[in-house]
Amino acid sequence: MEIKINLPDFFNLKLFKKQSSKRKRRGTAIVETSDGILVSEERGGMFFLPGSETVNHEPRREALTRELIASTGLQSQSIEYIFRYVGYEGLTEEHHKVYLVKPQGEIELDGDELQFYTPDCDLPLSKVTREIIDKYFDFKKSLIIPKNQSKGS
Repeated sequence: MEIKINLPDFFNLKLFKKQSSKRKRRGTAIVETSDGILVSEERGGMFFLPGSETVNHEPRREALTRELIASTGLQSQSIEYIFRYVGYEGLTEEHHKVYLVKPQGEIELDGDELQFYTPDCDLPLSKVTREIIDKYFDFKKSLIIPKNQSKGS
């Protein structure tokens, strides 16, 4: 008995496409101080930006605020949306809304779970965390107006 497979139909099953992965909505914080960007240690010793997946369709800003308090104890003085980012952790498609968070008070690093990331440190960052931080640094560069350019030019 011969089995025939129509190849175009086989490849349309989405077995090999990223669209078949799980999709998560996340609120993600950039908390930058003079010491660096706050990251927290999670799964397997990797460091991630503070934030959270949404629960029951809550707004991503609320998910971020909830998790920032739970994981770092930080209250925010201000939260400003800066950009969206879509990345993949394994087969999970993560849709981030990234916010610049100005904390209320000083950040105290208690233990090794919270650290400050700087470009010259060797903390093991997750792939998506590194990509979001790189995008944030590009975003910051785009806001800098060279001294020799005036606003009227």
